[in-house]
Amino acid sequence: MTEFKHGPYNGYLAQVTQDYFTQGGLRPSHNAVFDGMDPATQQAVQPFMPDLRPMGAATPPLLRELPRATLGAWGNYLGDMYSGKIAPPEVRHDVAVGSTLIMGMLAADETTWRQSPGARNSTDVMLFYASIRDSIKGGPHIMQRETFAHHPHMATQLLAEQVHTRVVAGNEERQTALVEQVHALAGVRREQFANRRGEIGGMLITALNLGEVTARMALGLTTLRPEVKAAPASNEGEAAAMALGKIGAIITHGTGVDAAFRDRMPTYATATVMNEYGPTKAAINSINEHRAEYVDMLVNEGRAALKDGTRQQQGIFRMAVRLLKIRQGQRGIGSTDAIKRYMKEDPYWNRYL
Repeated sequence: MTEFKHGPYNGYLAQVTQDYFTQGGLRPSHNAVFDGMDPATQQAVQPFMPDLRPMGAATPPLLRELPRATLGAWGNYLGDMYSGKIAPPEVRHDVAVGSTLIMGMLAADETTWRQSPGARNSTDVMLFYASIRDSIKGGPHIMQRETFAHHPHMATQLLAEQVHTRVVAGNEERQTALVEQVHALAGVRREQFANRRGEIGGMLITALNLGEVTARMALGLTTLRPEVKAAPASNEGEAAAMALGKIGAIITHGTGVDAAFRDRMPTYATATVMNEYGPTKAAINSINEHRAEYVDMLVNEGRAALKDGTRQQQGIFRMAVRLLKIRQGQRGIGSTDAIKRYMKEDPYWNRYL
């Protein structure tokens, strides 16, 4: 592959753009994610797969195109940054497919909880994630529980089965690592739902923990490959990858606040609004300030981790941060009128007022 040594991201933007449009690169992974799925499975899981809408024309070509496989691309970003060099196209393709399946599973997981407020108790949380772990290990189904919204719950289960078949089958080390992260995710969800009224500091920690779990799931697809798994656990690329995962979670939990109220999904943003008794100017300013403060802090953490890393690692980190900030700019708090309406009319929220 041609090496590009110049440009704002130390050549990484140009290298991955070329790889993206070549046979075996990322672009074919869009359709490859669904290869081998029966039609019923594909129909059930497709709504939870990565956003396929390209970004606006004002962004560079790569940043316009990669969101068409954003979650798969993140697996490659993190893996390339971990190892300090771009992976071969065939590796990138496999990582993109695996990342997309895993992150689609997490999207279905998130939707399950948004649509299943009655299941947000310790027993159901642990049963839900036990069923996901069993499916990843190739075990039997756990029967559908009435407390879980049917469609996203079954999509999560089906994607976990796909992860077993196409990501971890025959790789015990990768399976063990992924099962451990699902267990960690269960613990974070329990924390999130136990803090329903909304202690802001606790919810910020929950968001950071969710981001780290997500990053570790994506990063594991690369770090457990034979050619890179010998790298030390304290690798500077791993620390920067954790920072990126946390940035993504902080942005997600600090935007789309009207949707969080609609879905009864506690976040640090809903906690802030509840503590201010509504979407006041002070509440909105506080949400924006928390988001900006934590994103800046995490960007500085990532840069510090990569201080002695390669120029390519530093370039990848800068590009990934830019992509996250572009996506942040496309979102906002949402409709304050809708927030007020949900707080007033929905007993899930107004009992705390």
